[in-house]
Amino acid sequence: MHESAAAQQIVRTVLSEAGRRRATEVTSVDVEIGELDGFREVALREAFAIEAKGTPLEHTTLNVHVRAGRGLVIQRASFVT
Repeated sequence: MHESAAAQQIVRTVLSEAGRRRATEVTSVDVEIGELDGFREVALREAFAIEAKGTPLEHTTLNVHVRAGRGLVIQRASFVT
């Protein structure tokens, strides 16, 4: 299930940036996924919730946008400092 690996990477990346910004909370994360990568949006959301549990991302809204092509891109994250 590559959604789990993707969710882990999203959480690690955003947590790193949150630490750099000294943020206490992350309210939302926007990601783009390529339709050709075979990600299942529901599975990605579930994996994200599992990975985010107990972190500043625990109550974060994950906004998933499907686009043509391949790739996973974190577009934006909203931090509370």
